[in-house]
Amino acid sequence: MQQITTLKSNFLDMILKEAAQGKTLRIISPFIGYSVVDRIVTALPNVKLQVITRYNLQDFYDRVSDIRALRRLLDNKAEIKGIRRLHTKLYLFDNGKVILSSANLTMGGMCKNHEFGVLIDDADAFQECESYFNYLWGNSNSALTQEMLNNWEDEIFKHKNSSKSRKPSPLGDMGDELKMDGIKNENTEMQNRVQYFVKFFGVSTDRVEPDFSVYDEIYRSECHYAVCYPNGKPKKPIRPRQIQDGDVIFMARMVNPNDYAVFGVARALRHQEGRDDASPKEINRLDAKCSFKKRWGRYIRIYDPIFINGKMKDCPSFCEMMKELEYRSLVPTYMNYLKGEGDNINPTKSIMEKAGIQITEQGAEWLYKRFQQKLEKLGSIPDSELIKLPSSIKIDDRIPKSDNIPFYPHIKHQTLRRSY
Repeated sequence: MQQITTLKSNFLDMILKEAAQGKTLRIISPFIGYSVVDRIVTALPNVKLQVITRYNLQDFYDRVSDIRALRRLLDNKAEIKGIRRLHTKLYLFDNGKVILSSANLTMGGMCKNHEFGVLIDDADAFQECESYFNYLWGNSNSALTQEMLNNWEDEIFKHKNSSKSRKPSPLGDMGDELKMDGIKNENTEMQNRVQYFVKFFGVSTDRVEPDFSVYDEIYRSECHYAVCYPNGKPKKPIRPRQIQDGDVIFMARMVNPNDYAVFGVARALRHQEGRDDASPKEINRLDAKCSFKKRWGRYIRIYDPIFINGKMKDCPSFCEMMKELEYRSLVPTYMNYLKGEGDNINPTKSIMEKAGIQITEQGAEWLYKRFQQKLEKLGSIPDSELIKLPSSIKIDDRIPKSDNIPFYPHIKHQTLRRSY
């Protein structure tokens, strides 16, 4: 049942109370003050902060926002991005609640000004607010660094000491420019938002050892051109319908003693009946190594795959991600949490006997970050090796011309957009 609580004062106390119940606090606020930030990071030392604000240097020059506050956040390992002409004030909590208000994250907004807002406890409203936050966050490339703050302080100092005029011309806005219709237009890519999935390889009785090589798994499963899903029963066939064009698929191999090694990532094309069924040639190829495709013959074809050039023990752990993010790692458990179904939010139980599962954007970001770290250390299996492997029908004409996906371009090492 939807619950709405009106707020006229004590905004900061309410934010601290709700945020203390979770592990993450997401904030959108154009202006940010040092005193409020200091109270938040002091009171919530173990809560991860993600902040969207403005990078307009004129705001800092006029002291309506404070560079010291941003520096305090960075020192506390917060993640910060900047959007031009931002006016939203939004506070998202892990417990499924959200505050919408007129109050900026400043002492005036939190404690002194006449402000008004609402605390909403409703799954649908939360999801809408979260989608808005994710749109801004995913389309901004302006992750704040200490070096950026140093440069801004130097520029503001020069203007303050300029002898050319008593009041310098307006300073620049260093935030990202986003299209105003990016959220409202139902035909935009972001309305058909990218989904993230993990495809599991192997079964509980067929786990590989940690020293098993990624290349051998690619050779065995032929996952460089498609990932396989079960056919279902003869009278009740099933097909993977959830995955759409442009979605992202992580590939995870079951590994002894009890883990899933995320060894690859790729873009997907939605399943098309007939085209995306394993052919007799593919089922019987290479001494029946692909005989499993008799039962697992439904394809999700992929393009732009990236594989870690190493062994399974070198790859990010899917179990570690679930342990750290808990119910926030998978879409099913996260939705159950928001609906109040607290008995069904264990991600480890949710993946049992599953061919694959949809993960949240938080889960995808977690995996991308560690995948990138492994790539920087070990590199990716080169295209020259992948093209030697058996191939399938070409789908290059189906590959989208452009991307609008957070994270993925940052780990794309190959220069060609292609299928195999």
